[in-house]
Amino acid sequence: MKHQFQYPVTLTFFCTNCAIPVEFDVELEDLNRWDRREDHVQNIFPYLTPAQREMFLSGICEECFDRMFKTQ
Repeated sequence: MKHQFQYPVTLTFFCTNCAIPVEFDVELEDLNRWDRREDHVQNIFPYLTPAQREMFLSGICEECFDRMFKTQ
C-alpha cells in the first residue's frame, strides 16, 4: 500500500560516492522525529525503501551501495 502523505517534504540527497541526486518524499513529522533522533530510521520511515533509508544513514545511493557490497 502506498503511503498517503499528510504533510510531505521532498528531500534531495547527493550520493557521497557518485554525487547523483536521490529525491523522495517523507512526512514532515517523521523528519522532525529523525532530526531529534527519537528512533531508528526503519521505525520512523517504514514506508521508505531500504535504499532510501540508507541515504539517511550513509549517504550512499543504492547503485553505489550494491557495487561496494556486492555479494557473489
